[in-house]
Amino acid sequence: MRKYILVILLFLASTISSQNIHKGRESKKAEFNFRKAVLLEKNIVKYDSFYFCYISYKIPFNNILFLKTGDNFTGGISLKLEVLKNEIYLKSETVSDKISVKEYNLTNSENDFLEGVITLKLSEGDYKIKPALRIENLNKDVFLEPFPLVIKADSLDFIYSPIPVYSEKYKYENSDYFRLLNSEGALLYSIENYNLLFPISDSSISQIKVIVKQNKVEIINKNLDVLDNMGFNLAQIGSAVCITDDKESNKLNLFLLTDFSTKLNEGNAEIIVSANGKEKIFNVAVGWLNKPRTLYNSEFAIKLLENIKPGKEISSLTDGDEEDYYKNLVEYWKQFDQDKETAFNEVMNEFYTRADFAVKEYSVPNNHDGTSTDRGK
Repeated sequence: MRKYILVILLFLASTISSQNIHKGRESKKAEFNFRKAVLLEKNIVKYDSFYFCYISYKIPFNNILFLKTGDNFTGGISLKLEVLKNEIYLKSETVSDKISVKEYNLTNSENDFLEGVITLKLSEGDYKIKPALRIENLNKDVFLEPFPLVIKADSLDFIYSPIPVYSEKYKYENSDYFRLLNSEGALLYSIENYNLLFPISDSSISQIKVIVKQNKVEIINKNLDVLDNMGFNLAQIGSAVCITDDKESNKLNLFLLTDFSTKLNEGNAEIIVSANGKEKIFNVAVGWLNKPRTLYNSEFAIKLLENIKPGKEISSLTDGDEEDYYKNLVEYWKQFDQDKETAFNEVMNEFYTRADFAVKEYSVPNNHDGTSTDRGK
């Protein structure tokens, strides 16, 4: 019953908002939000005179209502995409998906996902996609935020948007696949490596140049040789969304960029792709997937440092504008970073993960800040 009520409250809001653990001024720093009810990623590939628009989805298990059936817990969803062109209804596509798990703790997991993909066949034009989600066992339609889909041919149409993928191939029934990270095209701020796949529709191009910049600093500058030539298609393979070889689709050359993502900080990255004398620039978000909730309020996150090092050095982190609080905090923690080769700060992550635990376990009705209790400290 408790989870049933929580799911209703969650989807009345349609997305998960970052929690303010401590009352006070909220950080105004813009960042990619992974804590949404559904992550929807767009990938568009031209085929003859029309385009295949792959809309992949990723739903955390804790946003699905599971019911116990025998020894398992089962749940499911239906996702409907309504397509409008020039504000006029054109068509809709719906997919239904189910999931079954054996352990109860998985039903509340933020780190396990139900994934799938819907393929739309469209011509050039300006579209609006209106997604609606139905949670099985709840029987409530939730209308998510509409988003634009612009399909327009240009001289650089042969360079498709880079696709973030897992570094390890996804193994299923004796075959290996590139698996989409499937996080709205964002890259991860993480200790783990993730790759970028570059589809090129001009089969005569055997090499491309890729430059990755962040905050005007060049992270990588590399020439990539063609890795594979295949009929590009996105499909649900097992429990993942993967790139498959469709013999009836147009052949694309695939190029793979590796060993760069751990050098990226939170924020935005600029991806510059050069091929056949042409250059195309992509702006990609870099987000922290499992970011501790106590970090979403920078002022509170700084205040927590007083538990281990009270004094002027800590209080000075809140000098200046609120927009600088998080930047000051990150700079402070760099002195404790044990691995300077990566951007991810494991010590900072550990501290605020513990702070999250203290909030969750030691808060009481008259004190919602569990970090201020004796056990929390």
